[in-house]
Amino acid sequence: MALEPERARAPLERFLAAALQVYACRITQMTRLAGGTVQDNWYLEAQAGAAGAAPRRLVLRTGRVVGVNDSLPAAHEYAVLCAAAKAGVRVPQPVAVCTDPAVIGQPFFVMNFVDGESRPWKLQRIPEVMAAGDAILEEIGAELARLQTITPGVNDELGFLKSPPRDVAREAIADMRAYLDRHDHPHPTTEYALRWLERHAPAPGPVVLCHGDFRFGNVTIAGGKLTSILDWELTRWGDPYESLAWFCMRFFRFSRPDLIAGGLGSRAALLRGWRAVSGRVPEAAAIRYWDIMANTRWAVISLQQVGRQVFGGENSLELALVGLATGEMELEALSLIAQADALSGLGQTS
Repeated sequence: MALEPERARAPLERFLAAALQVYACRITQMTRLAGGTVQDNWYLEAQAGAAGAAPRRLVLRTGRVVGVNDSLPAAHEYAVLCAAAKAGVRVPQPVAVCTDPAVIGQPFFVMNFVDGESRPWKLQRIPEVMAAGDAILEEIGAELARLQTITPGVNDELGFLKSPPRDVAREAIADMRAYLDRHDHPHPTTEYALRWLERHAPAPGPVVLCHGDFRFGNVTIAGGKLTSILDWELTRWGDPYESLAWFCMRFFRFSRPDLIAGGLGSRAALLRGWRAVSGRVPEAAAIRYWDIMANTRWAVISLQQVGRQVFGGENSLELALVGLATGEMELEALSLIAQADALSGLGQTS
């Protein structure tokens, strides 16, 4: 059910008044924000309390009618946002969550609005952003390390997440293979990549909180600095190297494929920030492995996304175009496998 602003305005004002602990709240602006293929985001300006008070700038976030299987419901994504904020991660400040569909027709949560741009195609055209690319990447790497201080059993409020995998790599491979076995068309290149990943899977290591879609496009930047990390609906338990590899995937470099870390700058800068906070020395062999995993996973996800458009009833040109990524990701995975095999043949593991 799509949110209807005029119908939702009055009950939403009552909800916000209670959440903000003021006697009255009047929404003066309500605009749907661009972007997002799983969730909808609405910008709100609200006069909360006394007439002379500065307006509150908020974002309302709610799911779409057709989502993806792994997407968290609003209450759970809100809990993740709260846990990330508690861990010191730079996120929009959580305000309130509503599970009563009677308010706007579906569950939602509200957070503070954060200044900044998140659209890569715009950011890559801003000279001051690109000039500060490596500095921004160090900030991003540091935030990732802070997120990874959240581990299973430490945060009881995250008990709704799927049980932590005993072997992150092999369980991911099994999930992707199971999906391909159900798919209408064969994808032998992806199957080949999965077999390579299976044969070279690392021993199970530490499990940490994983953003699930940690990439350029899910961060906001203003004035040449990182202002927040967005979109937590795919959060799960995973390997510490997963997000480092995901951020560097070629597909998410957009118009700057030459800049390995998200089309912003160098992977070395991202790793410097991560190491400075985590204290861990990055392992080159692990980075290569998870690079291949990332591209193989995105090849499968692109099949799932186009399936939402073709079979799931969601008419979206964006989802249809994402389906074209499967071949691109397969080619990138094969290229990375060839490089890894060449280094292995030379006896190099790092």
